Amino acid sequence: DWVLKRKILQEAMRRKPALRWDSPQIKYLDHQYSNLDPAQGLYWAYERAGFVQRLVTEGRVARFVQSPPEDTRAWTRGTLLALAGDGQIDDVDWDRIRFRLRSQGHWLSRFHTVRLPNPLGHTKAATSGLLPESGRLEDAIEALGGGQAEKSFNHNQRKHHAIP
Repeated sequence: DWVLKRKILQEAMRRKPALRWDSPQIKYLDHQYSNLDPAQGLYWAYERAGFVQRLVTEGRVARFVQSPPEDTRAWTRGTLLALAGDGQIDDVDWDRIRFRLRSQGHWLSRFHTVRLPNPLGHTKAATSGLLPESGRLEDAIEALGGGQAEKSFNHNQRKHHAIP
């Protein structure tokens, strides 16, 4: 779908020559293209108009939402997200998840960023044996090399810990 997105962005720049790749308007269109809301996302509008040929059925998408593919980092990402409770997910991207963990009886938050840079790494085979049986997010982060947490009450302070 990157070809369609590029075509949309290039067409916007052709129509308004003042726009460049780093223009806020182009960045906005880029985000709107990827918007997951079918009422707002440009991708969905192009699909409804017949410009997109769907390669994966809704059923298959629904299946992978419940059971991510075991041969990619999606399995580990899904497992970690399933362990997280309310308010523990601070930020999620393709290759990282930032968790906010509160100390028992304490008002400070600890932030852990789990990095999953390789799409074909952190598979079920590679990580399932590392995950503790406790079912606790904190233990899973630690088992994956989450390291020392940052303590913060300011959401703008961020420290990332890489997983080997």
